[in-house]
Amino acid sequence: MAYRSASDVDVASRALVMSGTKPINSFEDGTVEADVARLLYEDIAAAALTSTSWRFAMTQRELNRLSVKPVGRGVIAWQVPADCLQIRALTINSTPAAFERYENNLHTDAVDENSVAVLEYTRRVDTASWPPHFVIAVQHMLASEFSIAIGQNEQLSNLHAQKGQMLIRNARSIDAQGRTNSVMDTKRYLNHRRT
Repeated sequence: MAYRSASDVDVASRALVMSGTKPINSFEDGTVEADVARLLYEDIAAAALTSTSWRFAMTQRELNRLSVKPVGRGVIAWQVPADCLQIRALTINSTPAAFERYENNLHTDAVDENSVAVLEYTRRVDTASWPPHFVIAVQHMLASEFSIAIGQNEQLSNLHAQKGQMLIRNARSIDAQGRTNSVMDTKRYLNHRRT
């Protein structure tokens, strides 16, 4: 059986069931469950997405230079993309660059007017693109919050919180396999051994 991608409502609804409450068909159902899910869902999803450098949520984008010069630190200001949840790295002309973030701007010391800045960042990926191991972890995180907010059940909340943390650790391990392994430079050890 193929994996069935999830929607925001699917993830929230499963988490509600896990917390001992009723599932929802929409965030606008008008029930207590739907209201709580609507109010908490996006914050918890964003927190989970920014908890590590998830490969499935990473993207790169060339930044737009702003015409307004920084007043204090930095020489050039760049616009942070609207879908940016967490900045992971900035390169200018393919070289890692230092920056300071001020609101939705990045200030850098790049002085070349032809500089190209590329930002690597975590974005809010559509829920249907979340891998299964991440979906399950987020459902437990949500169930922990729903158990308190709706069911007033601290014991169940703690159980889901612990399981969610364990599943996030496992998801990190699985997600880390989405890149080429680093090759360890053994020359330095061999040289040390020979001395």
